[in-house]
Amino acid sequence: MSIFRRKGGGDAKTEVELEGALEEEFRAVVSRDVVGRALAPPGEATPSVLGEIVERVMEASLRDLDTLIGELQVLRGWLERDSDRMTRQIAGYASLSQETMQSSRILADNLNQWRRAAPHRRDGGSPRDLD
Repeated sequence: MSIFRRKGGGDAKTEVELEGALEEEFRAVVSRDVVGRALAPPGEATPSVLGEIVERVMEASLRDLDTLIGELQVLRGWLERDSDRMTRQIAGYASLSQETMQSSRILADNLNQWRRAAPHRRDGGSPRDLD
């Protein structure tokens, strides 16, 4: 299954039909050319349509490749923008995490200082009673 869709809504059935039609046309031209050469007097050149068919197939292939290249360029731009966004978000999360760690250290230090400053009372008094 391809992630790329052809413009114009072409599906697999249409592609198979197109390939079949091109193959039939190619066989018809080849057989006409062979029969024409057999019936043509020696020395007289018969026009070859084979080159025209090959050119049409080549043009269609090149057009499909150009379309695919365009779609890939669009996807590349999308991926680059998404990558930039994710990089910014990760940097923001890292900064937030660092700030959280610093705040936690400050709170833990303050709590330890408060515990050391308060006398160990067995009567159930609170540190507010000290004031």
